[in-house]
Formats: sequence, structure tokens, C-alpha cells
Amino acid sequence: MPPPQPTLFFLDVGLDNMKNPYRSGRVMSLSLSPGASPQTLVENERLPDGIDVFDDRIYWTVMGTPKQNDGCVRSCKLDGTDVETIVPNGAVHTPKQLVIEPGTRKLYFCDREGMRIWRCGIDGECLKPSF
Repeated sequence: MPPPQPTLFFLDVGLDNMKNPYRSGRVMSLSLSPGASPQTLVENERLPDGIDVFDDRIYWTVMGTPKQNDGCVRSCKLDGTDVETIVPNGAVHTPKQLVIEPGTRKLYFCDREGMRIWRCGIDGECLKPSF
């Protein structure tokens, strides 16, 4: 059996859908094998922005609706199942870039309107500003 092909995980912010631009974001994947097509894993996201992969899960930030304090951080398995909200809507304002520090199993992400860098466990526990 050939080894599995690498996969690229990425976000589509969704602003090209003028019927519903703030509910059209997607989490997507693309196998790097020849002829592969992009796959939608999660849809109807509100302006997804930052993404990282850790163990068997994808983590991403959701900026939310402009001018509302309703951002969140979400996660799913690599196949798009088991979608969870890690940091609930409104706990942060407009979360953006995200990175996971594997050694400590901590999520770090920026909050544009909140003007902070936040951190929490990969389960969302112990959410607090980094500085």
C-alpha cells in the first residue's frame, strides 16, 4: 500500500458569497496527490481567520460578525467531524491568527479589536491574555 499523501488544511473566509458574506466561511483540505480537488470539511463559518493542526484535530479562529463581540475558536477532527467550540462566542472579540505550542499544548491567538494576545489549553481551559 502506498504511503498516505500529505494534506494541506486551509480556510476560505467566504467573502465571495454576496448573498451571505458573513456566514460563508469554510475549513477545507487538499490532498497533495496529483489530480486531487479541494474538499470542504466545515462550512457556514463567520469569517474564519487563523488555522493550525495538532494531533488529529484542526483548530481555527472565527472573527464573527463585524462590529459585534462574538468571535470564538473552534476545532474538528481531520475529516471535518466532531466540530467543537473551544473558546465560546463573545469570550474574545475578533480572534485572528492562531498557533499551537505542542510542548505545552497551548493555543495562542491574536484578538484584533480586543488588542491582546490570548492563550488557553487546546480544550479552551484557562483562557487568559498572554500580556
